[in-house]
Amino acid sequence: MALEPPRDHLDNPLFMKKIDPETLREIESFQIKGPCKFQITQFGMRGGRLGDIHLAWGKTEILGHNAFVVATKDNAGIEKLSINFSGKPD
Repeated sequence: MALEPPRDHLDNPLFMKKIDPETLREIESFQIKGPCKFQITQFGMRGGRLGDIHLAWGKTEILGHNAFVVATKDNAGIEKLSINFSGKPD
């Protein structure tokens, strides 16, 4: 499976973020090769506000790793999603 150029549901480009030095680079293409396993799992999220930011967070397991997920939306409607992994896979 190949996707060029990848876009979100609003046809916006997708980016990768380099941490140091902080840089955003547009993803030009990606390929999925070999056997793949897609698993859809529901998990509970909690919601709240931090100042003007709406946020939701929750814990789950992704590919054998503990994952902490945080989604935010600011007053301008900008939405962000972060996923932090910990632990070793089984």
